[in-house]
Amino acid sequence: MWTVTDDTGAALPGVAVTLKGPAIFGQQASPTNEKGFYRFAALPPGSYTMTYVLTGFGTVNREGVRVAVGSTIEENVNLKVSTRAEAVTVTGEAAMVNAQSDQVSTLGLKAGQNWSSFVSRTGSR
Repeated sequence: MWTVTDDTGAALPGVAVTLKGPAIFGQQASPTNEKGFYRFAALPPGSYTMTYVLTGFGTVNREGVRVAVGSTIEENVNLKVSTRAEAVTVTGEAAMVNAQSDQVSTLGLKAGQNWSSFVSRTGSR
């Protein structure tokens, strides 16, 4: 079993660990358990690329991980906290609704008039 930890040495559960290489079709996945352990069993000999992904941490790619016949290898990985942060702020004003009236406002748009001529007549705001 191999382990994924953070900078403090604490185990990281839920890391998406993927392995791909020419000796296997597609890729194999093995998420880490609550102790940060993961395992790929019965791999054919060859060279593999391993990728480690967890939200909030930087992605790690390990290329050239060699597996020989009958061997057991250890590929312990340390993930670093990501320094990239994004914030999305959504603001807006609620539309005024008069629940006492059943009138519909057309904003002065007349039948057959297109929106662009209405905007050029009233000015965009």
